[in-house]
Amino acid sequence: MIYIIIVIASFLIGFNFSVISGTIVFLQDVILKTPFQQEVVVGSLLIGSFLGLICIASFIDWFGRRNSLVISYALYFSGATLFALSDTIDGLVVGRLLTGIALGASSVVAPMFLAEISQKEKRGGIVSLHQLLITIGILVGYLANYLIDETGAWRTPYAFSALVSGLGLFGAVLSKKFHFTHEPQRDTKKLIILTPEIKRSLILGIILASLQQVTGINAIIFYAPTLLLQEGIASRDIALFASVGIGLVNFIMTIFAIYFIDKLGRKPLLVYGSTGMILGLIISLWGFYEIGTLLYIASFATSLGPVVWVYLAEIYPERYRGRLLTIAAFFNLFFNAVIAFTSLNIIDRVGVPGLYGIFIFFLILGIFFTLRFLPETQGKSLEDIEHIFKKRS
Repeated sequence: MIYIIIVIASFLIGFNFSVISGTIVFLQDVILKTPFQQEVVVGSLLIGSFLGLICIASFIDWFGRRNSLVISYALYFSGATLFALSDTIDGLVVGRLLTGIALGASSVVAPMFLAEISQKEKRGGIVSLHQLLITIGILVGYLANYLIDETGAWRTPYAFSALVSGLGLFGAVLSKKFHFTHEPQRDTKKLIILTPEIKRSLILGIILASLQQVTGINAIIFYAPTLLLQEGIASRDIALFASVGIGLVNFIMTIFAIYFIDKLGRKPLLVYGSTGMILGLIISLWGFYEIGTLLYIASFATSLGPVVWVYLAEIYPERYRGRLLTIAAFFNLFFNAVIAFTSLNIIDRVGVPGLYGIFIFFLILGIFFTLRFLPETQGKSLEDIEHIFKKRS
């Protein structure tokens, strides 16, 4: 039961990322009349995420895991309700900001809590449940957009989001099992002491978290229907349906990653997945956009999607884990925001090939980084991983 309560937050992360892609299509020329207005509504979620990291996630070691989830669910509920009732850009932006604050907090606490309550032999798969539920949320968001295409009832998915967050809030507050879950004692009174091993783990985590975003995944997630329309591949209804396929592939391949991450290891999945992402982007540039996009999404779902969050939940020492993971998540969300605010402008200036060229460049850097600097953490306890970083430093 405790796993369900935690991963509801993961589901809401994915749902709120993807559902906005259809909302933009429905509200073009009605409320969101310019690309800038569209980017502001999309990007306000990321701005809120920064606030969530600063105001909530930074204090997870003080608040505790459960209390942080309770706050997150309350904000998810408030943001979804406001967005569903809004008729102005201001209301839409504030609703997305509140949702973003919740997203920033839950993106840290969910994988961290899963890592801390799982056995080392199963930790990779259990922490990957965070990414799996994100992909389910993305899929449900795309599917909701497609189902309401004929009616244009764009408020309905946000009412659904409010309902789900209300269930999560109810579970986190009332579950007796959650109340008695042990949380390790942490040194919350002292500032982080940047020993060589902590510096190493912090830098590796920041680079890894940044690579997950600068390689382009959320350009596809946020703007999948828009990119399909931009390329002249599909009408609106077909573009929305195609985005459902993207979400479905993302979900199925994440299940594959969960099964193999504790068998093959973290590094092989990162290298093979990044290579597949490069091939997918190249195939798209050759004109086979649908096939290339699906290969790119499938490769991400088996590599940078789940593996990054597993690594981030593993490599930091227990006494500072909440604060160090928050720093890495900040960079993840920062580059997520950069992608959200700039993708459409980059396409306007240099086209889709220019945008994809940037992503390929960072994927090549990511492969080199993985092979050269990342340790393998498969089958090791959190204490053993901490010792590895002390040894290497």
